[in-house]
Amino acid sequence: MADTLIKKIVDDFVSLNRRVIAVENNDGFLFREDVIEALFANGIELVSGTSLDHRIAYELRDKSKTLILLSKQKQDYVPDMGAQLYYYEFEMNQYLNAYHLPTIVSLDFTILDKLFAADPITIYSKSETEIEVDRIRQKIRSQYKGRVDLNSIVNTLSLELFKVNTNWFKVVSLLSNAMNGCIGTPQYIEIKTLIEQANTVFQEYIDDSYKKLVNSNFIKNPPVVSKILDYLEFNYSRDKIALIVIDGLAYWQYLLLKNEINLPTEDYITYSWLPSITQLSRQAIFRGAYPERDYKQNPANEKKLWEKYWVGKGVSPGSILYEYDHYNSTMLTGIERYAIVYKDLDTKMHGSSDYQDLKSLTENWIYRSGIVKAIQSIKEQGFQVFITSDHGNIESKGIHSLNGREKLGTNKSGSRSERHLEYSDEWLAEEFLNNNPEIENEIMRERNTLFMKNDKSFSHKNLLVSHGGSHLFEVLVPFIRI
Repeated sequence: MADTLIKKIVDDFVSLNRRVIAVENNDGFLFREDVIEALFANGIELVSGTSLDHRIAYELRDKSKTLILLSKQKQDYVPDMGAQLYYYEFEMNQYLNAYHLPTIVSLDFTILDKLFAADPITIYSKSETEIEVDRIRQKIRSQYKGRVDLNSIVNTLSLELFKVNTNWFKVVSLLSNAMNGCIGTPQYIEIKTLIEQANTVFQEYIDDSYKKLVNSNFIKNPPVVSKILDYLEFNYSRDKIALIVIDGLAYWQYLLLKNEINLPTEDYITYSWLPSITQLSRQAIFRGAYPERDYKQNPANEKKLWEKYWVGKGVSPGSILYEYDHYNSTMLTGIERYAIVYKDLDTKMHGSSDYQDLKSLTENWIYRSGIVKAIQSIKEQGFQVFITSDHGNIESKGIHSLNGREKLGTNKSGSRSERHLEYSDEWLAEEFLNNNPEIENEIMRERNTLFMKNDKSFSHKNLLVSHGGSHLFEVLVPFIRI
């Protein structure tokens, strides 16, 4: 038997001895980006999409590789092409039939390989599968804490950052996984260095591309938080929609939550509004448009924005619900558009001294908030469930606190002013830059608004966790479909 699940899958495809295979995969495993990359590394190219996408891939294929034309149901091809194809139905239960498939289909390779190697005789129920997965996860955590393959990370990151079109989802995923694996160990210092190197490239990217992103197409994915509602309305207008917004959830924290959800997920990123403060970015989510500077941030106004958007799309007001920091399953009867905001994690973030502290607080919050049970409950009530955030966070170094003159006119947005300053007048912003020339190149400016590009903060503390700047860990936030 092959020593890993992917190796076994590769061997099975190779044994078909066909260069072009039309594969139907209902459980979605082969659609995972990490699976696609792993198979490609083993000489198998997967292409999903329409029959036209398949036709183009078929005509332009590399004949030295096996080409898989992937779909969730059997497609009809034009006769000349269809006659050349070998049709094959792929199911994960061919390999892991002892386990509850929906529970495991989105798990990391490391866990899947352990399940595959175990090859139990008995059939596991959903709850028994969850227990087994949790047992394996705990064992992996204890064995591999702090053991990160830095050479592999450096090589992958270097290749990605020097591409013409950097895959920022891949970059933030790579760095988030690495960081989670070594917080509290000596390797963490090296990972932080890699994070800042990646952020330097990211700042160049958003300087050139952020304005284009704000106005780009939202059909396949919302490129920025202001497009989330348009994306949901366009793609899921006939479904019941639930949007869970977790204030201050960085992508690395989402990965901790993902480990506990035990449901299949489709993971993407979206960009927070700049600067990455709640008043602008969460407003952009619920307004479904550019945020307004004079908006007052509070749950009542968010509720109004949520209802106004969906009523404008023809949804009955009685079927729209907004909740703040408290999930009540009994309220969902008759609801078609549901939003809930979790605020408490952001509070914990601002109270953290560093990322090691915040990681522990995040794990505790996941357990105590009841969010995992809430997600499962909402899903069981027939909703398409999405998770996102208004902004992430960054472990930052304090350079100095603002003096009295520098604070003048900065209280407009309600921000804590640790990484973001919004002055009431442009001349005040100009004065601040003139008085602090040593950090001028580290700041992004939009008229009377200044915010940090790197990991520095306006604080007397040596280390703190905050947000409000344009750092990649603040800006690239999760957009997840359960």
